[in-house]
Amino acid sequence: MMEKQENQVLIREAKHSDVPRFINTIAKAKTIGNCTHREYLRWIVREGFAYVAENKKRPVGFLLAERNSKVGAHVNYVFIHRKYRGKGLGTNLMKTFLMTCKKKGVRYIDLNAKNTALGFYRHFGFKTEGKYAVLYKKLRAN
Repeated sequence: MMEKQENQVLIREAKHSDVPRFINTIAKAKTIGNCTHREYLRWIVREGFAYVAENKKRPVGFLLAERNSKVGAHVNYVFIHRKYRGKGLGTNLMKTFLMTCKKKGVRYIDLNAKNTALGFYRHFGFKTEGKYAVLYKKLRAN
């Protein structure tokens, strides 16, 4: 288990008991295929990469990534509570994740990012691919 202490915030691997803490935040963001949020998050914690940032034993952020193959991963969420943004927690979560990926033989990582987060990911060497943006449309019920 990897732990990192920065500015009184602990970065640790997530456990199954952390799943309920993720659900409300993620439920507001989007739906997840044909499974419940709880099932999906338990799978990520078990099979993927999941890290929690804690301050005084209270979660203040997390990073969740799927393991797509032996050499590939997809970052699903990097979330830092508003009060803790700009303090390097996202950076610490990403560094921990990237270090673990290297140790486990992951050679390719992809993610979808908002335009406002592109600088953050570019700082870690991520590059945009192709000329097309991911688009979506939300339809209102009648």
